[in-house]
Amino acid sequence: MTPKEFKTIRINLNLSQRGLADFFRMGKHGHRNIARWEKNEQDIPNWAILILEIIIDDEIPDLEPYRNTTY
Repeated sequence: MTPKEFKTIRINLNLSQRGLADFFRMGKHGHRNIARWEKNEQDIPNWAILILEIIIDDEIPDLEPYRNTTY
């Protein structure tokens, strides 16, 4: 996901940078990281991309390949 795509999704969800940071539970200054991601000053973490993909697809990805087979 590109920074532009990330920002477009955030805007389409009607979330400010602070709102998205609060949703991600990033702390008091988390919105600063969101701004850095959108300006391509810092890589967008894979976890943030995954969460947005789950939201926009309204579907949890297939977890089967990641299941623990040894207990």
